[in-house]
Amino acid sequence: MTPSWGDFGLTEADLAWHDDAACVGTDPDSFYPEQGPGITLDVAAAKRVCLRCPVRPNCLAYAIAHDERHGIWGGLTPQERRRHKAKTGPRRQDAEIGRLTRAGKSAREIACALAVTPRTVVRARARLRREEVA
Repeated sequence: MTPSWGDFGLTEADLAWHDDAACVGTDPDSFYPEQGPGITLDVAAAKRVCLRCPVRPNCLAYAIAHDERHGIWGGLTPQERRRHKAKTGPRRQDAEIGRLTRAGKSAREIACALAVTPRTVVRARARLRREEVA
Protein backbone atom coordinates (compact mmCIF):
# COMPACT_ATOMS: atom_id res chain seq x y z
CA MET A 1 0.00 0.00 0.00
CA THR A 2 1.37 3.41 -0.98
CA PRO A 3 1.70 5.80 1.98
CA SER A 4 -0.19 9.08 1.88
CA TRP A 5 0.84 12.45 3.30
CA GLY A 6 -1.64 11.78 6.12
CA ASP A 7 0.54 8.88 7.23
CA PHE A 8 3.16 11.50 8.07
CA GLY A 9 0.77 13.73 10.01
CA LEU A 10 0.27 16.16 7.14
CA THR A 11 -2.98 17.55 5.84
CA GLU A 12 -3.77 18.83 2.38
CA ALA A 13 -3.56 22.37 3.78
CA ASP A 14 0.03 21.71 4.90
CA LEU A 15 1.01 20.99 1.31
CA ALA A 16 -1.42 23.18 -0.66
CA TRP A 17 1.50 25.37 -1.70
CA HIS A 18 3.03 22.44 -3.59
CA ASP A 19 0.43 22.68 -6.37
CA ASP A 20 1.97 26.03 -7.39
CA ALA A 21 5.60 24.86 -7.20
CA ALA A 22 7.86 25.27 -10.22
CA CYS A 23 9.03 21.67 -9.76
CA VAL A 24 5.60 20.14 -10.42
CA GLY A 25 6.09 17.79 -13.34
CA THR A 26 9.88 17.68 -12.86
CA ASP A 27 11.53 14.36 -12.04
CA PRO A 28 11.82 14.35 -8.21
CA ASP A 29 15.21 12.61 -8.49
CA SER A 30 16.52 15.90 -9.95
CA PHE A 31 16.33 17.35 -6.44
CA TYR A 32 18.30 14.50 -4.87
CA PRO A 33 21.64 14.62 -6.71
CA GLU A 34 23.94 11.64 -6.41
CA GLN A 35 27.47 12.10 -5.06
CA GLY A 36 30.04 12.08 -7.81
CA PRO A 37 31.71 14.21 -10.45
CA GLY A 38 28.48 15.76 -11.76
CA ILE A 39 26.96 16.73 -8.40
CA THR A 40 27.82 20.44 -8.71
CA LEU A 41 26.00 20.70 -12.04
CA ASP A 42 23.05 18.67 -10.73
CA VAL A 43 22.69 20.89 -7.65
CA ALA A 44 22.90 24.01 -9.82
CA ALA A 45 20.19 22.68 -12.15
CA ALA A 46 17.85 21.95 -9.23
CA LYS A 47 18.49 25.39 -7.73
CA ARG A 48 17.65 27.05 -11.07
CA VAL A 49 14.18 25.50 -10.88
CA CYS A 50 13.81 26.78 -7.32
CA LEU A 51 14.92 30.31 -8.23
CA ARG A 52 11.85 30.82 -10.41
CA CYS A 53 9.47 29.16 -7.95
CA PRO A 54 6.66 31.27 -6.47
CA VAL A 55 6.38 29.05 -3.38
CA ARG A 56 10.08 28.76 -2.59
CA PRO A 57 9.67 30.20 0.95
CA ASN A 58 6.95 27.64 1.73
CA CYS A 59 9.13 24.81 0.45
CA LEU A 60 12.09 25.96 2.51
CA ALA A 61 9.93 26.37 5.61
CA TYR A 62 8.51 22.87 5.12
CA ALA A 63 11.99 21.35 4.75
CA ILE A 64 13.31 23.06 7.86
CA ALA A 65 10.21 22.33 9.94
CA HIS A 66 10.30 18.65 8.95
CA ASP A 67 14.08 18.35 9.25
CA GLU A 68 14.55 17.20 5.65
CA ARG A 69 18.12 15.94 5.59
CA HIS A 70 18.41 15.16 1.91
CA GLY A 71 17.74 16.91 -1.35
CA ILE A 72 17.29 20.45 -2.57
CA TRP A 73 14.31 22.15 -0.88
CA GLY A 74 13.51 25.84 -1.24
CA GLY A 75 16.66 26.26 -3.29
CA LEU A 76 19.00 25.12 -0.51
CA THR A 77 21.07 22.01 0.09
CA PRO A 78 20.89 20.27 3.49
CA GLN A 79 24.08 22.06 4.61
CA GLU A 80 22.71 25.44 3.49
CA ARG A 81 19.44 24.78 5.32
CA ARG A 82 21.33 24.04 8.55
CA ARG A 83 23.26 27.33 8.23
CA HIS A 84 20.04 29.21 7.43
CA LYS A 85 18.33 27.79 10.49
CA ALA A 86 21.30 28.60 12.74
CA LYS A 87 21.36 32.22 11.53
CA THR A 88 17.83 32.94 12.66
CA GLY A 89 18.32 33.30 16.39
CA PRO A 90 15.48 33.42 18.95
CA ARG A 91 15.38 37.24 19.40
CA ARG A 92 15.25 37.87 15.68
CA GLN A 93 12.66 35.14 15.34
CA ASP A 94 10.50 36.66 18.11
CA ALA A 95 10.65 40.05 16.40
CA GLU A 96 9.53 38.52 13.11
CA ILE A 97 6.72 36.61 14.85
CA GLY A 98 5.58 39.89 16.41
CA ARG A 99 5.62 41.64 13.04
CA LEU A 100 3.64 38.87 11.35
CA THR A 101 1.17 38.74 14.25
CA ARG A 102 0.54 42.48 13.91
CA ALA A 103 -0.01 41.89 10.19
CA GLY A 104 -2.88 39.55 11.09
CA LYS A 105 -1.22 36.22 10.30
CA SER A 106 -2.33 33.10 12.15
CA ALA A 107 0.06 31.02 14.25
CA ARG A 108 -0.01 28.31 11.58
CA GLU A 109 0.79 30.78 8.77
CA ILE A 110 3.65 32.24 10.78
CA ALA A 111 4.97 28.79 11.65
CA CYS A 112 5.03 27.81 7.99
CA ALA A 113 6.69 31.07 6.91
CA LEU A 114 9.43 30.84 9.55
CA ALA A 115 9.94 27.08 9.53
CA VAL A 116 8.95 26.65 13.17
CA THR A 117 6.11 24.86 14.92
CA PRO A 118 2.87 26.64 15.85
CA ARG A 119 3.82 25.97 19.48
CA THR A 120 6.99 28.04 18.98
CA VAL A 121 4.83 30.89 17.66
CA VAL A 122 2.51 30.72 20.68
CA ARG A 123 5.47 30.78 23.07
CA ALA A 124 7.08 33.72 21.27
CA ARG A 125 3.80 35.64 21.37
CA ALA A 126 3.63 35.02 25.14
CA ARG A 127 7.20 36.31 25.59
CA LEU A 128 6.39 39.40 23.54
CA ARG A 129 3.27 40.09 25.64
CA ARG A 130 5.31 39.78 28.85
CA GLU A 131 7.89 42.22 27.49
CA GLU A 132 5.15 44.73 26.62
CA VAL A 133 3.85 44.63 30.21
CA ALA A 134 7.32 45.00 31.79
